Amino acid sequence: NHWERFCKLVGREDLLADPRFATNADRVAHFEVTIEIVQDIMATRTRSEWLVLLQKIGVPCSPVNTIADVMNEPQTKARGIIVRDPVQRRPAS
Repeated sequence: NHWERFCKLVGREDLLADPRFATNADRVAHFEVTIEIVQDIMATRTRSEWLVLLQKIGVPCSPVNTIADVMNEPQTKARGIIVRDPVQRRPAS
């Protein structure tokens, strides 16, 4: 159970006993509260730290990249997929 592993990792075993979070359906039914709790927890570490910790305990995860992240990604650069518009647009007269 990913939720259980996550709660134990972050020291929030109390959430496991809360009926609002007992099942995935319960967490979805209490979506706003669930998201608020998880966001507060996630704000305590960097994206890189979370990726390492979550991968270590088998919780599927992936970074949410900014446009700058994508532009600077080595694979993006290697594939040459960023194309700048060579046509300069003139202001309308």
